[in-house]
Amino acid sequence: MKRLISLCKRSPFTDPARLLPLLGTTLTIVVIASCQLEAPTSVEADPLAATPAPAAPAPEPAPATSGGWFSSEPVYTKAVAAAVPAVASPPVVFEAFAASCDAPDAELTVRFTLRSTFGLNQVTAKLSVEKAGEFVDAEVDGAHARFATDAGDKGAIRAQVCAAVAQNPAAPQFTASARLMDTVQNWARFTAPDCEVTLAKEPGGGLDCRLPQADPELARQELVGVRTAMIRGWSRQPYLLTRRVALGIELADAMAAKVPIKGLDTVCKILASSLPHEMPATLASKRWQSVACAGEAPRRRAAALFGLQKTVAEIDFLRQVFERTAKLGMLSVRVQAPPGAGDKFLVNLTPEADVVDNLTRATAKVLAAEGSTCWHPLYSEEPGLLRLSRHLAMAGEVTNVDCGAKTGDDKMVDRYFAESIASETEFVLQNGRSKTLRLPVGRYSYTLRALPDSTEDWDDTAQSAPQSKGMLTWDDKRPRAAIAAW
Repeated sequence: MKRLISLCKRSPFTDPARLLPLLGTTLTIVVIASCQLEAPTSVEADPLAATPAPAAPAPEPAPATSGGWFSSEPVYTKAVAAAVPAVASPPVVFEAFAASCDAPDAELTVRFTLRSTFGLNQVTAKLSVEKAGEFVDAEVDGAHARFATDAGDKGAIRAQVCAAVAQNPAAPQFTASARLMDTVQNWARFTAPDCEVTLAKEPGGGLDCRLPQADPELARQELVGVRTAMIRGWSRQPYLLTRRVALGIELADAMAAKVPIKGLDTVCKILASSLPHEMPATLASKRWQSVACAGEAPRRRAAALFGLQKTVAEIDFLRQVFERTAKLGMLSVRVQAPPGAGDKFLVNLTPEADVVDNLTRATAKVLAAEGSTCWHPLYSEEPGLLRLSRHLAMAGEVTNVDCGAKTGDDKMVDRYFAESIASETEFVLQNGRSKTLRLPVGRYSYTLRALPDSTEDWDDTAQSAPQSKGMLTWDDKRPRAAIAAW
């Protein structure tokens, strides 16, 4: 016994002078081993690690029929992107939920984040198998899009989900195949057709939505060309369209400058003092202004170039509609004025329903393709703006997508077109004289107010009740309308 005790006394672990360095070495080994064991089950684990540490055997999950965890909560997995050698922690691209791995028809849901200049949006896609094929019901920000997917997509995802669960029920994770990555990206394109979808490079993972952007110099050339054509070829220019062209040129000049942000600040000040209907639809968006006019310079520039691209598209679209529908003609006022009234009148014109119908048919001819865009990172700010962007062919093109029940109407859209391409709808005209106008074909209701001789009193008269009302027709040949009744 004494010899045994003496041997223990000579052990290095009983010597305080030797204990500290050995203890530090031992703790280091323990920490390294712990990290290696936990890495395969972590969200940030590298699925392509060359020599992963062996994981403990996973317990067998209880079958769904016995009331196990499959029946109480869904199977949850994370699909990571295949990592390049320099990336140690591949990002999570999408998450998948399976109600059960024992029932092939059980609900299967895929969820992923879509990143754009205007923020992060989570897309939830539910897969279903029907007689007509496999379908995806995607939901984002309350908007819904239903479209077909390739046969076998649900089974392929379910197979990888359940394999990951069987291997590690505590933290299932798998590296999705290239086919599944392409499939999920394709779903994102159907959901947001204006996006160029790629795998996100940010650590948060998900998918990137790159929205189209304009080349400032080319955009300026096109807008200046439209302005020149309006001046030379149109005897009467639509006020609102002319103003939007001017704002577009101002934005193009700002983005083509050496210091774009300085010019963008000037554009934002102009927009802040403008009425909503005086601006292009994209630039009038509060969401667009919140990004383009404040925040970090890279995002501001990206938003501005997107807004410039859509402004060019809107102006080009409205130019085509104007040339198809607006007719040059004369409007005269020849009335027996009441006693005390001067010889000048304030005329207000309001388009009727048939003008709107004519514009709707004209826009249908201008549209290159008809499709349904159910959601957009910017234009989904409000339903009216999304409908307008679809009519202006700015929300992206996609076919064979069902957006569900239609909400609201298109009166705002129709009025936007009518007001955008009408040359003048409010003006002063002397009794017995005529005025050249360019208006879309159809009927217009008018109001006539007698103005006093002193121009200083005109503003007050414009706010008074109308003194005469009526209807006139602007025909499709050489319109010559007259207001002759008081």
